[in-house]
This record gives sequence, C-alpha cells and structure tokens, in this order.
Amino acid sequence: MKHIGITGTRFKMTGPQGRKLSRLLLAQYEPESALHHGACVGVDEYTATKASYLGYWVVAHLPIDDKWLSTQSIRVSNEVCKAKEYIDRNHDIVEASSVVIAVPNTKEEVLRSGTWSTIRYAKKLGKEIHIIFPSGETEVFEDTKV
Repeated sequence: MKHIGITGTRFKMTGPQGRKLSRLLLAQYEPESALHHGACVGVDEYTATKASYLGYWVVAHLPIDDKWLSTQSIRVSNEVCKAKEYIDRNHDIVEASSVVIAVPNTKEEVLRSGTWSTIRYAKKLGKEIHIIFPSGETEVFEDTKV
C-alpha cells in the first residue's frame, strides 16, 4: 500500500496547482493507496475530496485548533485520527507517508509557515517530496535524507 501525505496552503490554490495536483494524485495511485491530510480548508479539503473520488483510503489527521477545520474533508475520510497540535499533526502525516505532496502559496521558502515547516521535516526524514508551486512548476526531491 502506498501512503501519500499532503500539505498545503489554506488559501485557494492556483489553477495550475490544482491541475498538477490532480494529475499527480492519479499518477501516484495504486490499489489500496492511502492519502493522509490535515483536515483543513484549502489544499487539504480539495485533495481529500479528490482522493476519495479516485479510490484512495483517506485518513484525516485533525488539528486541535479547529479555526481552519474542513468538515468536508472529514466527511470524505475513511479514518479520523485524534486531534493534535499543528506541528505534531504535520509530523504524523509525514511519518505515515512514503511520498509527500506540498502545495505552498509561495515559491520562496517561508520560515513561519506550516507548509514549509512540513516540507523541511519531510526532507529531514528523507521522504520523496513533490512541491507544486503557484505557477504549476513542480520540484521533486528524492532520497533527501542527510
């Protein structure tokens, strides 16, 4: 079973990001694949809904702070994990995944950003990472463990 983690902006992603994300989800799919998401509005909601439609087993990793919580992303999930602080929840998503897809709202790395923090953690663990920038351009990191 392939486990895909998603991290991304809570703001609306661009059209090129949405198209690239849809193609990447379809390309990554294998029978019994799982998608792990953070259950927030924006990228999490879009991806959880799309992955459910494609046949993924969808796992919601809830945040304790429900300010940006997406009830739609929970509704389409097959499994819901106990709520945790954002950083702990994001680490759980990365640790559960063999591939991490990141959809930030900037091309440049931002220090106080949950998405960029999750990307840095995934790199530290040597995960395969696909970053989809607002232009739709994608950067792939493989075997990044130092």
